[in-house]
Amino acid sequence: MVQEGRNLVQRYPAMGTTTLKTLLSATVFLIISTSFAAAISTEQVEDSRPHVILIVADDLGWSDVSWNNPNVVMPHMHDLAMNGVILNYSYVQPTCTPTRAALMTGVYPFKMGLQKGVIRPTEPRGVPLRAKMLPQYLKSVGYETHAIGKWHLGFCSWDYTPLKRGFDTFYGFYTGASDHFTHKRATPLKGEKENSMEFLDLRNNTEPDDTKSGHYSTHLFGSVAEDIVRSRNPKDPMFMYLAFQSVHSPLQVPKNYSDIYSYVKDTNRRLYLGMVTAMDEAVGRLVTALEETGHYNNSVIIFTTDNGGPIRFGASNWPLRGGKATLWEGGIRAPAFIHSPLLPNPGTVASQLHHVTDWFSTIIDIAGGKVPQVDGISHWDAFNGNSDHPRDKMICNIQNVERFNAAVRFSDYKMLIGSMASVKWASSSPSSDEPGRPKHWDSPPFDLEDSVKERGNFTGTSAAISNNELRAAEASAGGIDSNNEYVNTNHKSLPDEGTDSPDEDTDYTDEDTNSADEDTDCPDKSTVSPDAGTDSPDELLSAQKSNDTDNGFSRSVRSLYGNGDLDGKASKKTFVLWGDMKNHPKLEWESEVLNTLGKFIKEKTKIRLFDIKADPEERNNLSAKMIHKLQAMINYLSTQLQHMIPVPPKIRSREGHPYLWKNVWASGWCKSKW
Repeated sequence: MVQEGRNLVQRYPAMGTTTLKTLLSATVFLIISTSFAAAISTEQVEDSRPHVILIVADDLGWSDVSWNNPNVVMPHMHDLAMNGVILNYSYVQPTCTPTRAALMTGVYPFKMGLQKGVIRPTEPRGVPLRAKMLPQYLKSVGYETHAIGKWHLGFCSWDYTPLKRGFDTFYGFYTGASDHFTHKRATPLKGEKENSMEFLDLRNNTEPDDTKSGHYSTHLFGSVAEDIVRSRNPKDPMFMYLAFQSVHSPLQVPKNYSDIYSYVKDTNRRLYLGMVTAMDEAVGRLVTALEETGHYNNSVIIFTTDNGGPIRFGASNWPLRGGKATLWEGGIRAPAFIHSPLLPNPGTVASQLHHVTDWFSTIIDIAGGKVPQVDGISHWDAFNGNSDHPRDKMICNIQNVERFNAAVRFSDYKMLIGSMASVKWASSSPSSDEPGRPKHWDSPPFDLEDSVKERGNFTGTSAAISNNELRAAEASAGGIDSNNEYVNTNHKSLPDEGTDSPDEDTDYTDEDTNSADEDTDCPDKSTVSPDAGTDSPDELLSAQKSNDTDNGFSRSVRSLYGNGDLDGKASKKTFVLWGDMKNHPKLEWESEVLNTLGKFIKEKTKIRLFDIKADPEERNNLSAKMIHKLQAMINYLSTQLQHMIPVPPKIRSREGHPYLWKNVWASGWCKSKW
């Protein structure tokens, strides 16, 4: 600036020194003012970008939340839901990994080969690296990103782990479940004694953390979330992904929480409900931290579960049919809400369709980023009352492992194709212990919309309990004293997937549901490759890469119908119902599907059609009465089938065994080719 002043004197000698000084002062003032204004403008932009807190429960059933069941004690989340927007038709995937993959990528799992089951600890694969994850988009627009709790999206290569997928920090575990106190899990491979030893699965960023034995997982992850909030500047936008292990088995919880439900006779249900209440307390403490640090007024809090509740382990999906790992409503319809002081319409219920992929697009929209073209659709404008909800149809799932199954939502209707679990409508037996709960399915369901209008003034058990016993439980829970923990010894170890034990109220006929718990890692003969004894990760991944370079539609055709002659008809990609629709003799109960490629999906494939709003219990099959609706849904399904990628072979690699990695579930033993 001084040199510039000298140049001005030399160029304009007629200008007096005083005039020049005045001009220079004005110039400096203008530069400073402009810089200051730019700084303020930038700060205002940063301040206007909301913090996003995405909370995911694990295995939480439809009737395991207070806004669907007034006997569940969860005052903190109840308040958030009742003063937010409750999503009455929010859909997830039947099991854990597929839902979390859809949530993080905005892509239907069947387009990534993730539509069936979960990624097990010794499986050499992860969510495809070509799928850009949500935190990567958010970091590109200036967000801090933090992941806490359950990952379950692959970890054999570091490239699959949270810090390589866009998160700045990670505190949690890589696998599907572990002991809530020791943070360890077992891994019986083929020929190995079951549950012979448990291995640590808890990490602080990339380093194993063996200092938290005895700390209850819900308390631990909640405390980490609080510490992050209290240690940061609220002016910087933040994305926090808080994925609790609760209420996934093993059923373990401090005794003071399960004591709240002492009237419930069934041990599993009592422990399960206690875990729900403990999780609610952790959420309450996080919200308090947001309020006390100046984050809350510019925050958006989203809550969902990853799949329906497993009735065998104490969950209840009443009045919905089915549970975890099924395509019935009880397996894929999730309790969910969005809460924010920024929303203009608190205390409302959204009865439009919503899919878990939509959270991906909605969050990017909230952050001010450019929403990519994926399966997810942003509902942010709709939540703000500026538009209608944009989704009118969705693919709930397509899977083709041994059997073909699919579920499609079209407006109020739902179509199911293929063999499904023939589940009863009865909920888990513990539900009849709960005061005010129906003992049979003919009772009317709890009226969600009326309850919201009444602002949640329940007359049931929870209202009386929450003001007294719950507060005492919260006050005494802070020390996390292992002597105060009650562990259900029946669930000390994770259940054996290989036993094929069905939920108590189901009669499984579907491959999707023949596991006691999809998130366990016990050998299953039906899914172990014949050459699993030589399971080299390089060989497996080489085969996967070969498949991946093939045409997606031809892969899906071969996986469904074999490698037979397609008769040059591959250009026709629609389904038609077999024969003359009006005169089909079996039309009342089932229809046969014929692909125009000339191959059956399966002879006598059952098709069901339900009006979900009028018939949420999926009792009345309308397939024989609404042929045109059914045909439109089948045509929509066929357009999506061409994008399906077959599920890769389920191979357990000994190269990932914790014995080889200092008795810790570790990364770095496979190449990230998938």
